[in-house]
Amino acid sequence: MALCGIVFFNLYQMPSDGWLMDRGPAGRYESPKFEVYFGKISTEIEVGDQLLAVEGQAFEHLEAQAAMLNPLRPSNWEIGQTVRYTLLRDGRMIDVDVVLIRSPI
Repeated sequence: MALCGIVFFNLYQMPSDGWLMDRGPAGRYESPKFEVYFGKISTEIEVGDQLLAVEGQAFEHLEAQAAMLNPLRPSNWEIGQTVRYTLLRDGRMIDVDVVLIRSPI
């Protein structure tokens, strides 16, 4: 039980954009879409936006690094910092600034 508490505490301390994301149907690769927002500050992200890149790093590259247990988070990936997301919204690419928050409980 103590291990679960430690894992939960560590996850809670990690920066987050506050969104739950949808990866689409199993077996079909696509960048995740933003589905539900749990944060308390306003955000430029909208439900249905698709994540293409974070700080200029393509989502596919970030995911591949994470799968190799070598995630490449941006240097400013800290609670309260702002990072740039590239999104696909209604067929067009846009950049938005996202303030990182403490992971919602």
